[in-house]
Amino acid sequence: MSHELRTPLHSILGFGQLLKMDTLSSEQEENVDRVLAAGHHLLKLVDEVLHISRIEAGNLALAIEPVPLRDALRAAIDLVQSMAAVRNVRINELACGQYILADQQRLKQVLLNLLSNAVKYNRAGGRVTLSVAETPRDGHFKKSFLVDGSRHRLLRMSPNSGPKRLRELLKQPGIIRSLGAHDVFTALIVEQAGFETLFIGGFGTSASTLGLPDLNFLTMSEMADAVRRMTARVCIPVIADGDTGYGDLHNVQHTVEAFEAAGASGILLEDQVMPKRCGHFANKRVIPSEEMVLKIKAAVKAKNDPDFVIFARTDARQMNGLDDAIDRVNRCCESGADIAFIEAPESLAELEEIPKRVKHPLFVNMLTGGVTPILSVKELEQLGYKIVVCPIESLMVCARAMRDLCETWKNTGRVDKLATQAMSFGEVKKLLGVEEFLKLRETLSYQ
Repeated sequence: MSHELRTPLHSILGFGQLLKMDTLSSEQEENVDRVLAAGHHLLKLVDEVLHISRIEAGNLALAIEPVPLRDALRAAIDLVQSMAAVRNVRINELACGQYILADQQRLKQVLLNLLSNAVKYNRAGGRVTLSVAETPRDGHFKKSFLVDGSRHRLLRMSPNSGPKRLRELLKQPGIIRSLGAHDVFTALIVEQAGFETLFIGGFGTSASTLGLPDLNFLTMSEMADAVRRMTARVCIPVIADGDTGYGDLHNVQHTVEAFEAAGASGILLEDQVMPKRCGHFANKRVIPSEEMVLKIKAAVKAKNDPDFVIFARTDARQMNGLDDAIDRVNRCCESGADIAFIEAPESLAELEEIPKRVKHPLFVNMLTGGVTPILSVKELEQLGYKIVVCPIESLMVCARAMRDLCETWKNTGRVDKLATQAMSFGEVKKLLGVEEFLKLRETLSYQ
């Protein structure tokens, strides 16, 4: 058995080594290196198979040694990189430069199994993020390897990891660039474009779901359902607009519980009087600051996952001025909110002043046509903002494209003239994962 398994492998490795002796391009040399690395790995696995009796007898020897975490991760990633390239799956590694006590070969095999499954069951154009977490245990630190991928949720078996991922993003340097999505299809486009979070707001959801303005027509249940549909199809963290909490303290708690159960990674709660209106509309009214603080405390108490992120939004700038707005978000963050959001600053001077007086992570809206001056992401980062979102630009762009389609079809009787401005049918099918679902259906022998 040993001879029959080893001889073909040694032949493959021998031919690979002969190829290395030729004059190769850098890409060819890299491919040969990967073949050799995979061959050596398989040879070691053969050794493991031949020692299966030791495993059954409980006498398997482990070569425990300090293993560089980054080296182990990179070795596993290199072996699945070709598979990932075929499926256009991007692999991100968030490892540190620490060491772990382990058997290097078996650690590599565990990581390889995790990564290969994440790539195999991913969708085309998706991503895989490999990170390391540590928890203290018996005077030491236990390492856990976390693999998060944009798999189809039909295959998802693990709990929602969005809140933890959002927390990790908040801890990293730099600004988080997010984008509003008004429906699930738009959310898929946002994720495919490489954004690390997305935002689902009341304005876009009310418009796309009900065809009504953001004037408190949308109910909490309707918004929670919209969140649930979105988180069922995307894997990046979803930040959801929780309105005023849809009522008193009990309603706030119910809203947080519903949004968290729907898969949201964070919730925005605001201090408008019900019925509320879009933050860039005139004639808004706000509740007393003390009442908003109680709402934030109720929200913090209601969340089940400690990583679930609470955003405290105030609309007080329009009615009471910037000083009151700053005081409100500071009080909310001191009461447990994680992120401060002053809606609708009206000048560059105000955008500059807010980070100087709010010593908590800051969220900011860049709404085209709103009351706030538009700054670039780089300018906002330099001022000190942590998250920036374009809340309804996706809705506005889609609305314009739809109007152009209607006018072209009505006036010319042909729609192919808009082909250069539209996704192809093939691109739409790829975005929706048609091939992956058909393959899954075949795998499950489902007719």
